[in-house]
Amino acid sequence: MWSIHNRLDIIAKYEVLERVGFNAYSDVYRARRLSDNLVVALNEVHDYQSAFCKIEDLEILQNSLNVVILHEYLWWEDGNKDVVLVLEYLRIDLARVVREAKRDDCGIGIGDLKRWMVQILYGVDACHKNGIVFRDLKPDNLLVSNDGVLKIACSNCSSGLAWSSHEAEFLETKYVIIVSAFLLRFIFFKWLTWHTNCTPSI
Repeated sequence: MWSIHNRLDIIAKYEVLERVGFNAYSDVYRARRLSDNLVVALNEVHDYQSAFCKIEDLEILQNSLNVVILHEYLWWEDGNKDVVLVLEYLRIDLARVVREAKRDDCGIGIGDLKRWMVQILYGVDACHKNGIVFRDLKPDNLLVSNDGVLKIACSNCSSGLAWSSHEAEFLETKYVIIVSAFLLRFIFFKWLTWHTNCTPSI
């Protein structure tokens, strides 16, 4: 049984349902908030410095519609326990969407692809305007809600960057080009090579 199940501060407010992901630095659980039954994601981060960088970034980006929502976080001054971020729960990421579409041989509607491309650009734009550079933009870190809204999971960001307006304009152009190239390759290469029988929605 994992440590989060035994933490009184957690179980007093949340029912931990299952572990849904992990890596070397954190564990992610699906949980239910007892006060209103809202399903949330509990991200137990094992590295204090990484946790607070993530908290700072998410608090700055709270008004962005295409970045995951941070509901609250739990931490202790003595540093003896891991920091727990309570996040908006999105059950599926873009990598899984691609795998399932390929497995089922039905492809992804071009309308969805266009919408997600724009939403990624909105999310990245919000990061850059606040001096945050997202360093790990990949399908695994792009989450999709039940109603089809794509949101960036800020798992690996660099914040506190400062640059002149000229440098910001250059960086914004550079990153938009990089993101656009990535997405265009994804859309036109992956989608066309699936050879699906489905009619994409426009």
